[in-house]
Amino acid sequence: MYLRAQRVLHLQRVIELLATPMSGDELRRSLAAPLLGLLEADFFASYVWDESTRRFVQGVALNLNPVHGQRYEECYQFSDPLTPRLLARRVPTRATDVLPQRELQATGFFNDFLRPDGLHWGVNAYAHDGQRHLGDLRIWRRRSRPNFDDDDLAALRMVYPALVQALARSPGLDVPPSAPASETLKCRLVRFGKLSHREAEVAALAYEGLADKDISRTLAIGFTTVRTHLAAAFRKLGCDGRNRLAHRIGQLPLH
Repeated sequence: MYLRAQRVLHLQRVIELLATPMSGDELRRSLAAPLLGLLEADFFASYVWDESTRRFVQGVALNLNPVHGQRYEECYQFSDPLTPRLLARRVPTRATDVLPQRELQATGFFNDFLRPDGLHWGVNAYAHDGQRHLGDLRIWRRRSRPNFDDDDLAALRMVYPALVQALARSPGLDVPPSAPASETLKCRLVRFGKLSHREAEVAALAYEGLADKDISRTLAIGFTTVRTHLAAAFRKLGCDGRNRLAHRIGQLPLH
């Protein structure tokens, strides 16, 4: 593994922070800038798993609009194709090592959530202490940069054991429930109805009473595309048309 002098300075800062007593939230927030420097990356996000609500919560981020993290916590984590596969690795792993980039770019998660904010190449680390999820590191580069290479991965894996130890001894590890009492209709359709994000948008507008031509105008998509998404939504929800849509949505869990 070869690191240029500037990256070595970032590595030293990461090691210093991991040896400094602080809360888990403060540690994750403090690590953001030096980790981006170490890995020559652009975006940082980090969450903690709340077992009581079965959600990733307490997000911290750097170089990302706060709305990005809010959207992930409220909705997009339920259609995230990467995290379950990366969690299973239990070591820092590139996104492309669990899902080829071409396949990722074909998902709604990429096109509706990652791409609009510039996230393209990812490397993630999920810290575990036995069976506890202590926190994670989600580090991304823009499309204009190359994918993370083996040296980048080695650098992150080198500090991973110290990260686990630091988070495990941090005070305030227990996560308070933070899930909203209810979710937006679109998020419920994605989470419980297994609709894509676009299908959920169309179905939610249909539920509100908009005609197909009005949905087309609202979402700036073709009339035929609206019909296609609506047909897919009806099929997944097991209803035969608009007249049964409200009844089926009423059967979806609230949270």
